[in-house]
Amino acid sequence: MLTQYPKGLVAVVSDSYDIYNACNTLWGKELVDMIKNREGRLVVRPDSGDPPVIVCEVLDMLANAFGTTMTETGHKLLPPYIRVIQGDGVSYESLKVILQAMQDKGWAAGNVAFGSGGALLQKLNRDTQKCAFKCCEAIVNGEPRHVFKDPITDKGKASKKGQLKLVKDGDSYKTLTEGQGDAKDDLLVTVFENGVLTKEWTKMEVSAAASVYNKKGVAAGTVMPS
Repeated sequence: MLTQYPKGLVAVVSDSYDIYNACNTLWGKELVDMIKNREGRLVVRPDSGDPPVIVCEVLDMLANAFGTTMTETGHKLLPPYIRVIQGDGVSYESLKVILQAMQDKGWAAGNVAFGSGGALLQKLNRDTQKCAFKCCEAIVNGEPRHVFKDPITDKGKASKKGQLKLVKDGDSYKTLTEGQGDAKDDLLVTVFENGVLTKEWTKMEVSAAASVYNKKGVAAGTVMPS
């Protein structure tokens, strides 16, 4: 990311696997000189864990690598070329808790930018329906590669990886990962590929399928987006 965007502000999600390794080893050691000499600002983004705790932990780790100065109010401030952004779990209520935790640790509010998504909509979001779309495989130099996240600070956010299949399991359905299972048993149907809509349903068809789901408590049909 630093090479791709050599100038300006760039924010990088850093918790896909291990936020502690990212801050202590990657940002904090291997890439220190690149960050310091870059014409812009790197914004480190933790995206899992308990926000009041993880924000302060990230600030402490970055301070060990980059140092701090003191504000007029006597609070610690990271150098201008590095900051933190917190978007996970941010709401009107949690924002105050995070800022209080920072103040208790002697950190200036200017170290952190905040973003909020579903909480701005009364917390009606993708988690309401337990639905999320994530990349699970990429082809690199002709070879398939698993793509997934598995944050050390929240194992509940681990995503499925590799080629996926939806198969019948008794009266319900289950997802097979990493290319497991037989292709003939896969119930997934491609509906969007390379920018082209390959299959389309009417609202009536979708409503009918949803109605069956609601009555039986199991998946209504065999059509699922891949």
